Amino acid sequence: MVPGARRGGRGARRELGRGRPDLRRRFRTLATRANGRPAVASYTRRPGDAAHLPFAISVLVIEDGLVAEATAFHDLGLFPRFGLPAQLS
Repeated sequence: MVPGARRGGRGARRELGRGRPDLRRRFRTLATRANGRPAVASYTRRPGDAAHLPFAISVLVIEDGLVAEATAFHDLGLFPRFGLPAQLS
């Protein structure tokens, strides 16, 4: 588990970026839904690239208002099926 994940999204993002401020700029996310559950589409930008490209769709299990579980699908073919953009600028 990511340290800080039990404190909610902001806590997890803060922990992920601690000591690595480049990670905050490297990833972008969009909220979506999968099979009736909340999900997050993640995009990543490699150093030197201008756009963020698809990385994974994570289906979330929410308990007591916090993310209790996340299952990531790294099948990039899912992005168009969800109507998600091919890239984020």
